[in-house]
Amino acid sequence: MLDLLASILSGGNSSCRVGRQNIEMGVSQVYLAFNPSQPGVKEHAMEIINETIEDLHSSAVLEKNEIYYPGETSAKKRKRYLKEGIPVNAVQWKQLLEM
Repeated sequence: MLDLLASILSGGNSSCRVGRQNIEMGVSQVYLAFNPSQPGVKEHAMEIINETIEDLHSSAVLEKNEIYYPGETSAKKRKRYLKEGIPVNAVQWKQLLEM
């Protein structure tokens, strides 16, 4: 949808048109600017974000699989590593200390 909107608003090509050309040219770009300091914007954004994440997590998936948003597993690992430290193979750690 954003690709379609970008090509219409910028007068450029949609991704399907760019893909048909021998050379990438006439691509479309649109920039969006938001001011989260406006009253209620941050709260509304967080409500929408949390609602969307909950909906994503409750989606029906194949057995024993989970759905994550981009960066979710990295964020969880980072939080755990900050709390518990980064796991390192004991043998490799010993070799490193002996250098």
